[in-house]
Amino acid sequence: MPKLNGDLFHLPYQLRPSSGQLLNLLWKCMNQMLSALNYLEGLAIVHCDLKPDNILYKTEPDGKTDFILADFGQSTTVKESKRKGWKAGTPGYQAPEMFWGRFEDHSTKMDVFSLFVSIVEMVPGSAVYK
Repeated sequence: MPKLNGDLFHLPYQLRPSSGQLLNLLWKCMNQMLSALNYLEGLAIVHCDLKPDNILYKTEPDGKTDFILADFGQSTTVKESKRKGWKAGTPGYQAPEMFWGRFEDHSTKMDVFSLFVSIVEMVPGSAVYK
């Protein structure tokens, strides 16, 4: 396993990037996470707990930073999620259909919502919920 530097939540404090660098890193994170979620969608898997703490990063000596989706402890298949009425995730990052228990609406799009909340939360001065 590669040596990781931390998670998305702590990235601004550990790397101390300028605001422009931070936005570039968040853009890269969003693109890499969307690619990971696209892969999971092909497998009909829902992560169910996507949040900044579960997005890890590693920075190479040349400054290149890559992001890794972690902690699949609450993940399940879309079919199982609908059948069992699976309610998982961290409040504040849950998609509305998960929060309100609308199990028939469960889909891989719930993770995209959680990713959006995670990225917006990392932009200085912004908040999804107030």
